[in-house]
Amino acid sequence: MFARARALVCTAPIQVGASGFMEVVKSGFYVDKTEYALILLQQYRAVLMRPPRMGKTLFLSMLMALFDTAYKKVFLELFHGLHVATEATPEQRAEFNSFHVLQITLPGTPGGNFATKIGNALKNGLSDFFERHPDIKHAVERSLGQLWLATPPIVVLGALADKPGSRLMVLVDEIDRAVMGLSLIHI
Repeated sequence: MFARARALVCTAPIQVGASGFMEVVKSGFYVDKTEYALILLQQYRAVLMRPPRMGKTLFLSMLMALFDTAYKKVFLELFHGLHVATEATPEQRAEFNSFHVLQITLPGTPGGNFATKIGNALKNGLSDFFERHPDIKHAVERSLGQLWLATPPIVVLGALADKPGSRLMVLVDEIDRAVMGLSLIHI
């Protein structure tokens, strides 16, 4: 299964290291990897391991735009002409923009307190999540009380997962670097 290149004229300079899907797709230069998102729909869990600089962060950014309810209004603008917009079955299309997506970027360096760094990564991911989903933020505030900001992030994550009628998808980026960072601690 090979991704097909989207035939577009590049209208903006190509930025090396650009990892935001919306930024890259709007630049007019994006190699369509959306067909792999359809394959992932068949999985309950998936771990994608690739060498550094191989597009994992861009792929996760695309998954967020494809599955997060916050991007429903811009779906056609972002995915017009791409595999998921032209080849997806009706069952697959029903999954698009139907999740609340939490993306967590793990720390890659072992220095300092690694557990604190992971806690901060969870807090940062939750902060971005609540910015996109203020309705869920209010529900969490109601269920955990006024001191929810002082609540350990893993408890907040549990409250998100337990919210009735909500479908939560968690995307974890830089897991390979975090694992390497942990292995360096014990050398």
